[in-house]
Amino acid sequence: MLAEFDEWLARFGKLYLHLNTGGDEYVGFIVDADRLDIMIAMAKKAGIEARLETF
Repeated sequence: MLAEFDEWLARFGKLYLHLNTGGDEYVGFIVDADRLDIMIAMAKKAGIEARLETF
């Protein structure tokens, strides 16, 4: 289901960025594709692992 959501978002220049909480839930947010690197860097600075692939 998340793969279909990602495909749908991509049509609008958006991506779903997954956050690793250490739990078994899905946590993340929608980000503009051109801001992906900035959002990952900000998460890393805050001590949060973030990536496009699920954890």
